[in-house]
Amino acid sequence: MRLQTKENQSGPLAVLKAWRDKKYAEIDQEYNKKIQEFNRKIIKQEQEVSQTIENIKELINEGEASSDQVKQLKNKIEFIENQVNKLMTNEQMQSSFEDIIDKFNLINTYVQFGRRKCLVKGKVFCRGKNLYALECEMPLTGYDGLCPKCRDVHISLQHGRGFYVSCETLHEKVAQQYEKQT
Repeated sequence: MRLQTKENQSGPLAVLKAWRDKKYAEIDQEYNKKIQEFNRKIIKQEQEVSQTIENIKELINEGEASSDQVKQLKNKIEFIENQVNKLMTNEQMQSSFEDIIDKFNLINTYVQFGRRKCLVKGKVFCRGKNLYALECEMPLTGYDGLCPKCRDVHISLQHGRGFYVSCETLHEKVAQQYEKQT
């Protein structure tokens, strides 16, 4: 038999129970916010997939689509679909953007470096460093298309337009461009 006294209602156990209930409510609220954020991201990425598919259809119907453009758009669709799948399976919380970029094939895609648009021509490993070979649409003064580590030609790049960049730098650029889009 329990006795209800004023001490039981306002004592240390009651204070502890009130604190616990408050913490549970805060955790539930934070969890619900994260679920809403994930749902918002999923909807946004589904819209991106739909828009990209529409772009492909328009380019094909107009007959103006090059194989590179179609390939780039297909890669983008695959990337976005992988993002949505990861969000759906809750893996997104534990994987970093770096892991996602490694799965996304950057070769033969265009990346914006300042005002210049550059094509990623290939990926090489030289002297312990992963590098991407890029070729700019416009000439760059001072660039000779040689590897900065060994001064050799790993991938054929146009003189004055080609250069190498570390994978980390390119991944950061892609991440910045991705965050601007989202």
